[in-house]
Parts: sequence; C-alpha cells; structure tokens
Amino acid sequence: MDLQQLKNRAQATAGGANTAGLANSAGTGATGHTGNARPDRGTGAQIPAYFEVNEHNFETDVVRRSAEVPVVVLLGTSRAAESDEMKRNFEELVVKDSTLGKIIFGYVDADKNPAIVQAFRAEAVPTVVALGQGQPLTQFQGVQPVGVLQQWVDALIQQIGSKLPGTSQPIVNPADATGKQDTDSEIDPRHDAAEQALARGDYGQAREHYDAILEDNPDDKQADLALKTVEVIERFDPANRSGDAVQDGDAAPHDVDKQLDAADAEVLAGVPEKAFARLISTMKLTAGADKDRLRTRVISLFELFDPADPRVKQARTDLASALF
Repeated sequence: MDLQQLKNRAQATAGGANTAGLANSAGTGATGHTGNARPDRGTGAQIPAYFEVNEHNFETDVVRRSAEVPVVVLLGTSRAAESDEMKRNFEELVVKDSTLGKIIFGYVDADKNPAIVQAFRAEAVPTVVALGQGQPLTQFQGVQPVGVLQQWVDALIQQIGSKLPGTSQPIVNPADATGKQDTDSEIDPRHDAAEQALARGDYGQAREHYDAILEDNPDDKQADLALKTVEVIERFDPANRSGDAVQDGDAAPHDVDKQLDAADAEVLAGVPEKAFARLISTMKLTAGADKDRLRTRVISLFELFDPADPRVKQARTDLASALF
C-alpha cells in the first residue's frame, strides 16, 4: 500500500472528501501545489501542535493540514526507548515560542498502524517524515540530538513553511488545552535564546548561552546535550565547508583528520552508526596519538545519544574489540 492508497482509504472513511492525490512514493521531493488538499476552514476549532496519527485522521490532520503548515510525522514504537525520546523532543520543539503555530507534529504508533508505515515505505523505526503541500518532502531514520532536530525544524519552517498560507484556526499546545502543566515553564528561558542563536547560525552565541545555563545548573541535561551538539556543528562548520567530507574520508582511509570530519558529517546527516564504524575502523589502522584522538572522538559522539540506543551499544562493543 502506498500513500495514495492510504489516502483513498481515509477519504472513504471520512465520506469521500475531495482532495488532491499524494505522490505514490514517500521519497519524492516534489513541492508543487496540490489543488484542493486543504483543511476545512472557519470552524473556530483549535489545532493541537502535536497529536497521535491513525488511519482515520491521517487524511485530514496530516495530508490536508500540510497544505497550510509543514507537518512532521514520526513513525515509532513504544517498544523502543529511542522512539519515545524522539517523540518527547518533537513535542517540546513544536510548542516553543519560536515554533508554535508554524509547524505540527504527529506521532504514528507503528505497531497499531502498519498501513501508514507501509505507505511511507519506512524500513525501520524511528523514521521521521516531513510533509508540505500534501507531499512527503524529506525523511530520515534514527535518533538525532535535540539540537540537530531544532535546526531541522527551523529549516522546514523557513524553507517550506514560508511558502504555505498558514492556518485560520490557532495552533495550540495540547498541554495548555487540557489543563496540564506547561513543561516549558520549568525550562530555563535562556534555552529559547540559545535556540534562536542556533536558528541564525550563530553557534558561538548559542554555546555561550548553554555554558551560562550549565554554570548555574550543571544538572540541566537538555543544555548539556545541546552544548555537545553545538560543538559538533561548530567544529564541522557546514556553512563554510566546500566539498563532500564523507567522500573525502572514503578516498583517504588512513587520513585521521579526514575521518574525523567525515564522522561529524555522518552524525549531522543522521547516520551516527556510520560515524562510529568509520572511527573504530580507522583506529585499527592507527596507533599512538592518532588512535587516542579517534577513541576520544568516538566516545564524545556516544554522548550525543541515549546509552540504550542499540547503535551506541553495538559501537561500544566494537570499540572494546578495537582497543584490545
């Protein structure tokens, strides 16, 4: 079943609403307008910034809604800690002051909604898909640090959201709408300043904010993780880099500096398991100070992810083998 078939099923359930078709493949990069694929307007209802997706609301709340604002869909499972982590991170990101009202997040329980997983042709969970104009635009697999997710969300808002009309109904934090405690109230407001600096590409300013937060509260895990992510981004400096770091690393397997650059690129691209494997493989080709540099770097990259992440657990096993 592809996205078109799933759309048709949901459309039939909803009474045959007339909407434009989705692309047949979740891998398409098309951004053209999709005609009538628009959510109903004028109801006065509030739109939750995040929600659970199923086959019944997929057409209205994901496909049609994406004609107005970007919609991020996470395909996950409660059986995997990394899925829960991604879900929490996205729910927090879309209700930030800088993003609320500009993007919507939907979570798909892959165990309960296998047809949606199949429609997106996801090969593993967690998988994240971004939709705009009724089209899947981009996707990635695996857990990413919250700082990288923030950049990704900011880029979607800037590049896709700016071309969409927005919603007539207000997009609200579901926690506020249900009377639950707003978790943002417990977060140091300097996080917002740091995230705004990240959105501007001012990594030095972001680092200063996170340093200040950690100086006052060394136990702030969000700031600690964000700072480590900023350090990777700042070190790699993608805005001022020419060429392909991964290709350069592949072409020079004995060049430690190129391997370190390539590993940073792979982490930022969402494939940390490749970065781990690259550095550990290079360790086997080196000795002395170079081997120590590689070991130090791979351990620092581990810290960007949940220790229970299977990719980290496997890499730690491989690292131990490479050391002894």
